[in-house]
Amino acid sequence: MVGEKRLWKLDQGLCVLLMLLIPLQLCLSIANLFYGIDKGYGHSFPLWSYVLSAAYLCVVLSADGFMICVGRLELSKFVGRYWLSACGALAVAALLRLVPEGGMIALLLLAYTPVLVLVPLLETLGIGEISPMMAAVGMFCLCNWLICRCFVRKK
Repeated sequence: MVGEKRLWKLDQGLCVLLMLLIPLQLCLSIANLFYGIDKGYGHSFPLWSYVLSAAYLCVVLSADGFMICVGRLELSKFVGRYWLSACGALAVAALLRLVPEGGMIALLLLAYTPVLVLVPLLETLGIGEISPMMAAVGMFCLCNWLICRCFVRKK
């Protein structure tokens, strides 16, 4: 009984953290986009950008670990739908990059996905071009969707 109550509190805490990722993603997408433009002039991302990107990643990986170990998460259906839609948005953005007039729409789609959030960390790993970044984040989104789909037990 005590273990069940502790798991419920962990579940609720992770749900709060996942909901806080929404404004964090919006803030980081906008900031990293502008810092990415400034990076072209020889500057780099500020330290807080790396820290918040790592915090975003830690929350997502914590939720993944909880779903794998415990087999549940209150927001798993919502989060799973987000990851699947982010995969679709990345696919559409990749196609729109082939069309000369599709650049702005592709950028808006990238802001919906975690690409712009994870740019500082991806560049640290040596992935500097947008196409490999989109592919890496697409695989990340697909893996997260599979975790939400396969590891969460139905009630």
